[in-house]
Amino acid sequence: MYNLTRLRILDLSRNHLSGPIPFDFPSLLNLEQLNISFNMFGGPIPSTISNLTRLTILDIFTNYLSGDIPSDMFERLSKLQVLDLVSAWIPTSIPMSLFKCKELQIMNLVDCGFEGILPKEIGNLTMLRSLDLTYNEIEAFANNIIICKMQQSPTEKCPSTKYKSPKSHIDNIITSYHQTRKTPLCYSAL
Repeated sequence: MYNLTRLRILDLSRNHLSGPIPFDFPSLLNLEQLNISFNMFGGPIPSTISNLTRLTILDIFTNYLSGDIPSDMFERLSKLQVLDLVSAWIPTSIPMSLFKCKELQIMNLVDCGFEGILPKEIGNLTMLRSLDLTYNEIEAFANNIIICKMQQSPTEKCPSTKYKSPKSHIDNIITSYHQTRKTPLCYSAL
């Protein structure tokens, strides 16, 4: 992937691609949307994704990833609005650097193997409108009830788990928590 400095959207979804995620991302520095969902990529998520500082959408939905998410992966992704890691199965705790993504509106982390307590730092995500942590081993709240300023009640369901575009995706994400193995993870501040 060289000489692609003007590329803004890279959608390689549903291509039956396999092996490790092959990108070093040296020339994709203007990339705003990366979708590699519904492939058969395996291995760890490359730490070089953190070099994509203009990224607003990161969709790694349904791949065969393993290993930990690099702890600093989200440090430089300050423009990230949508994160979709459904079924990534990377058993670890949610990286604290994720809570620095102040623009994050949708966080879809269903069935990722996350475990532990949901940190109170989730309250830093003031733009968050949709959060789905079902089918993880996340325990109840850390000390205090965490208030997320989401538009929908945590028990509502939306029609689809996929977003359509950066402007219309909010209505198409599941915000249900009733399937979570532990207690509900967020209350909506209405």
